[in-house]
Amino acid sequence: MAGSSTPRARARARTLDEITEIARRQIAEQGAATLSLRGVARELGVVSSAVYRYYPSRDALITALLIDSFGRLGDAVEQAAGRRAATPRARFVAACAVLRDWARDHPHEFMLIYGSPIPGYAAPADTVPAAARVVTPFVEVLVAAGDALGAAEEVPGPAALVRQLGGIADRLGAPELAPATVAALFSVLSELIGFTSLELNGHLVGTIDPADRYARLAFDRLADRVGLGAD
Repeated sequence: MAGSSTPRARARARTLDEITEIARRQIAEQGAATLSLRGVARELGVVSSAVYRYYPSRDALITALLIDSFGRLGDAVEQAAGRRAATPRARFVAACAVLRDWARDHPHEFMLIYGSPIPGYAAPADTVPAAARVVTPFVEVLVAAGDALGAAEEVPGPAALVRQLGGIADRLGAPELAPATVAALFSVLSELIGFTSLELNGHLVGTIDPADRYARLAFDRLADRVGLGAD
C-alpha cells in the first residue's frame, strides 16, 4: 500500500534521524571541523562500522546535513514568500525577515551552510539544487511582480557577465528577469546573509544591536533595490 513502510525501513529512518541529530549537536558544541563518524557512533552507543552503513564518510554526513538545512530554510522562506494575498513587496520583506528569524532559531545550521568552509570538505554538486531552494522564493516574488517590477540599475560589467546573469535566470526558471534584476537580487541576498551572519556572531554588539528596528529598515531598502516599489 502506498505510504506504508516495513519495520526495517522504519528502524532505518529512526537511526538516520538519531545520527543527524547527534551530528547537529556535536557541530553546535564543537564545530563542524571536529565532526567524525566515530564520535557519532560513540554517542549513539554502536560500533563505528554501524554508522558507516548509513554514511560512508564524514563528508557524506556533512552533505546530508547541508541538504537538510537548506531544505528546511527554503521551506520557511517559501512559506513567507508565498502569501498570495500580500503584495510582492510585502512578500519579499517577509521572506527576508523569516530568513533572519530561522537563522536566529537555528544558528549552527545557518552557519553550517553559510559560514566558514569546513577543512577538508568540498560540497558536491548535489548541494547546488538544495541551496537554490532558498533563492527560488525570492525569484518567484520578482516574477509575480510582473510589470510592476521597477528597473534595476544596469549591469556595468562586460558582455560575458550579462550572459552569465541571463543564464542564472534561465536555470532558476525565470528567463523573463533582466540581467540587471538578477544582479540586484544576488547583491541583496549577499547583504541579507552577511548581515544575518554578523548578527549571529555578535559583531553588531555596541552598534545596532538589538537589531530588530534596523532589520526592518534594511529589508525595506533591499526591496527597493530589486525594483519592488512602495505598496
